[in-house]
Amino acid sequence: MNKVIILLIVPYVCIFGQYYHVDADMNFHKWCKWHDGLPMLELNYGFTTPEYKNLQSDFAGFGALDIKLGYSKVDTFELNVTEVNEKFLTGGKVSSKLLNKNDEGYRADIWKFGFGKRDGYGYRFNKIGIEPYVQEGFIWSDFKLLQGDNPFPESLTEDNQLLQRFEGRIRFGSNGESGLKLRFGEHLALNAAYEYNQIFPRYLFWKHVGSLAIENAASKLLDEFIDEIAYSSPIAAPLIHAFLKGGLSYAFYELRKESMNWPFESESPISYAALKLGVSFTF
Repeated sequence: MNKVIILLIVPYVCIFGQYYHVDADMNFHKWCKWHDGLPMLELNYGFTTPEYKNLQSDFAGFGALDIKLGYSKVDTFELNVTEVNEKFLTGGKVSSKLLNKNDEGYRADIWKFGFGKRDGYGYRFNKIGIEPYVQEGFIWSDFKLLQGDNPFPESLTEDNQLLQRFEGRIRFGSNGESGLKLRFGEHLALNAAYEYNQIFPRYLFWKHVGSLAIENAASKLLDEFIDEIAYSSPIAAPLIHAFLKGGLSYAFYELRKESMNWPFESESPISYAALKLGVSFTF
């Protein structure tokens, strides 16, 4: 298996190695300089229903609340087209307690924290900005079942054993999002987003690196294609970027529902996708 992973990573390094070699200092600076842009504070609330392929029963509905602290940079790309880049730290809670709904199913609290970045192109009309974006990041989650009076009938003792595997330790996972910001002036924006997260029952380093390398290789190829479109037809860039990069991110989320390190054989994660509304402040 290690030989297969190496064979997959080597072409990825060769294809993009020249690019990073030519501009390595700038790219290192770009990734490490988190304070590039205006300070940003963002609050979001939404709702979701987690999924776990191995369960015989289902989860209840959950509410999702999170905060993001980071930096937001919006540059003029050409005429009324802007380029958006944001980096942030995030923390929040996903819980059946946050949704006032008496659904049947397993109830739990999930505290999460992590980091991520967003990018995209947008449209600017005087003081109003419309900015579709795609987000990616990593999260660590503390999963705790809310067991209540008797949540696991005798026929579902296997469910109990499966879910308890996620308890007691901080679990690593992935985060992605496709969304839209409606920006008013320089300091206020309203958000609507579809966020998707996965919690891994355990971490398999080499398989995760291999899966991530495949996704990143596909993402870099799309970046090159989108950049060509942006320079030849800037007005199309925001929609093309949102459609292609958002589609790729969501495709990998779906593929990893069965195997957390797709295409390598591995266990299923807990997956949950949330519809969210929020507000962002830049200072």
